[in-house]
Amino acid sequence: MLSKTITAILLSVVVNASPAVVCNKMMPTCNTIRCASGFTCQVLPQTEFSCAKAECVA
Repeated sequence: MLSKTITAILLSVVVNASPAVVCNKMMPTCNTIRCASGFTCQVLPQTEFSCAKAECVA
């Protein structure tokens, strides 16, 4: 029951948000990220729906 409520809230937030996300101007870098062995850091570019971010990928 609770999960349905949370999903509804998330959907309403997405629908009400402006189409372009507002991101800070700092580009993410891999310098601040320590990835586990076997993972490499990759910077994902900004898209219409999400800000650029650096994350570890296998």
